[in-house]
Amino acid sequence: MSASRPPEPEVDRHQALAEENLRLIRQLAAVEAERDRLRRDFVELEQRHNDLCNLYVAADQLHGTHDEQAVVAAIEEIVINLIGCEQFGVYELDVPSGEMRLVRAFGLPHHIHDRLDASQGVLGRAVETGEVILPSRLAVDTEAAPPPAHERGLTACVPLKVSSRVAGVILLFELLPQKSGRLEPIDNELLALLAAQAGSAVHASRLLARSFGTGG
Repeated sequence: MSASRPPEPEVDRHQALAEENLRLIRQLAAVEAERDRLRRDFVELEQRHNDLCNLYVAADQLHGTHDEQAVVAAIEEIVINLIGCEQFGVYELDVPSGEMRLVRAFGLPHHIHDRLDASQGVLGRAVETGEVILPSRLAVDTEAAPPPAHERGLTACVPLKVSSRVAGVILLFELLPQKSGRLEPIDNELLALLAAQAGSAVHASRLLARSFGTGG
């Protein structure tokens, strides 16, 4: 004997409940998706806040002193603790010879010399353009001459500008292990800050020292 069908109102009620459950499930999924989006936005805003704080700290370090050695020490602080680089050199352009002369080094590889030709390779491009050069992002020219020895392992070449003139460079090599060999967007902003302001900060400290008769 076949089972009798439930009355039509009972069928309608079950269908309505099923549709309501489906609607609630979809609504809950939408709420959870929005919550996840807000959480991601908050994390991004928090990271951007931290990035802006780092930029402010870096700028304050560069311009918070009028002593040349303190300015160079501030550059070191930015490169090591904010960018996260454990091998770098600060060079100054020697105009008569056209070479870059090493003035401060931190863990530099042995193949890096105290004086470098400022007209060749990535270094020459940074001096010519006044722009931060990241070798990993340059197109590879298979017909070009091999890069100079001092560019092996180079992460970034940062020109140090005084007005529109390049007065020196910072060569960054190996990054700290936690960087996984990669520069983050905030690192690029810090490099741009160094390019725009570090050279001027050193130059201003020298001018002030000379005005007080303490510089050479």
